Amino acid sequence: MTDTLVTEYYTGQVHDEWRRLVKDAYHRLEFATTLYFLDKYLPPRGLILDAGGGPGRYTLGLAKKGYDLTLLDATQANLDFAKRMLWRHGQGPRVKLITPGSIVDLSSFPEASFDAVLCAGGPLSHILDPRHREMAISELVRIARPGAPIFVSVMSRFSVLAVILMIGQHEIELPHFGQILET
Repeated sequence: MTDTLVTEYYTGQVHDEWRRLVKDAYHRLEFATTLYFLDKYLPPRGLILDAGGGPGRYTLGLAKKGYDLTLLDATQANLDFAKRMLWRHGQGPRVKLITPGSIVDLSSFPEASFDAVLCAGGPLSHILDPRHREMAISELVRIARPGAPIFVSVMSRFSVLAVILMIGQHEIELPHFGQILET
């Protein structure tokens, strides 16, 4: 996906993305599993970057645990929504910065400026150019303090296929799709 396509897609999906991690047992399991490992490996306190954090579901959860956070996302609609939700839940003061940006270029942050870095939900999956993925990974490492945990998740090809099949169920009924499956 290009940056423009990703931004356009997530601009139209803010509420769905906010609900995604709590909408059913499968997604609640994903959220709970991630929080379990964050609880296990995060330092007891500190400043965390939620890179590509979307509408701020993890930002809110970590703020409630007493962490200070910076939320970065490429979609302004996500950031605006996150700001409203953080203040609505009384966690606005814990979030030191809500900023637009790309994980490929984190040059606005000094080296070794975060006690932990979170890049969950697949922001790396939207970067198709291998050089840009390497740049993003280098940036995530650069801004983490020495020894700081860095949490990254990606969407597998199988999960993308599952989403396509769920979203495009009506397409499966078309004769040409059946012919493709039979070959």
